[in-house]
Amino acid sequence: MDEIDWTEIDRELEAVLGPPPAPLPALTERSLDQILGTRTHVRVLRVLAGLDRAINLTARDVARRGGASHARVLQVLRELSSVDVVKAAWTPTHAIYRLEDEHPLTA
Repeated sequence: MDEIDWTEIDRELEAVLGPPPAPLPALTERSLDQILGTRTHVRVLRVLAGLDRAINLTARDVARRGGASHARVLQVLRELSSVDVVKAAWTPTHAIYRLEDEHPLTA
């Protein structure tokens, strides 16, 4: 019985299907602790996840909907932006926030 040449099979699959997708960033227990570390983190994520993806909110809007202080929500949004769970778009007067569609936790 011939031995299977996995390299050749991978080459043929890539020729037909294209290159494999880029690996997703590794999620560790530490990264989940950072993202879901406090009640305000959970509130902010629930507000953003409960919206139509086309709706963008300011930090003040998220604070009102989540029942948390504006200052704390702003801090949480900055933290979530730093780990790419939330995307911020800047206007001349304020930042608009939404979930990052490409992050594995937002799927």
